[in-house]
Amino acid sequence: MVKADFRDLRAGFDRDFDAVVCLSSSILEMPDEAEVLKALSSVRQLLAEDGVLVLSQGTTDKQWNERPRFILAVNRDDFSRLFVIDYDDGGARYNVLDILHAVAHKETP
Repeated sequence: MVKADFRDLRAGFDRDFDAVVCLSSSILEMPDEAEVLKALSSVRQLLAEDGVLVLSQGTTDKQWNERPRFILAVNRDDFSRLFVIDYDDGGARYNVLDILHAVAHKETP
């Protein structure tokens, strides 16, 4: 077994792969968008020319343990997406709140 950082997979692997599989939102646990992009770029470097990346979106152990009520998924100047989560013994219900921000126009002198 090889343990490697998503952001630098070449450090752990010296060959290309026909497929890379990332389960349960592992890459999405990166601390910020820049780190996610590093991870995806690193994965792309390992893929053969016709290689396939398979990502699955799921709930992580961290989330089940912490059970956050709110998860800010996107936060840009023009748009935000917030997940509001209700947990019970059988699972979780996700409510998605999309917020479109008014863009302030700067006046030119």
